[in-house]
Amino acid sequence: MPNLVLPAMAFLGKMTNTFSNNEFFEILQTDLQARILMINENNLNINYKKENLLRQSVFLQDASLYQLSLNNYELKMINSQLSELNYMISSKINDEQCEKTAREVVYNIKKIDEQLEKRTR
Repeated sequence: MPNLVLPAMAFLGKMTNTFSNNEFFEILQTDLQARILMINENNLNINYKKENLLRQSVFLQDASLYQLSLNNYELKMINSQLSELNYMISSKINDEQCEKTAREVVYNIKKIDEQLEKRTR
């Protein structure tokens, strides 16, 4: 709530001819300037708070970006490891299939050899 003491005093002085027109307007001007100064101080305080909030927001954004880049790097590392594991598994499966095929071939050769031995006796 604004302080109305000076304007009321100026008005009362003007009504009772205690203050001249110049004094009346000087008092009102001084009061107005004091109010403007107070409003400007409030605006500066609000701007200071806004600036602090903006700095905090920028800091949090930078921290978030840094964390996201770390997460992205870790995900790439995991993806690389999974690709390597996939290669190893497919290689092992391929090796097992080759081994199975080789065993079948050896088994078939032995079978044929046994059959040949039986025929040659």
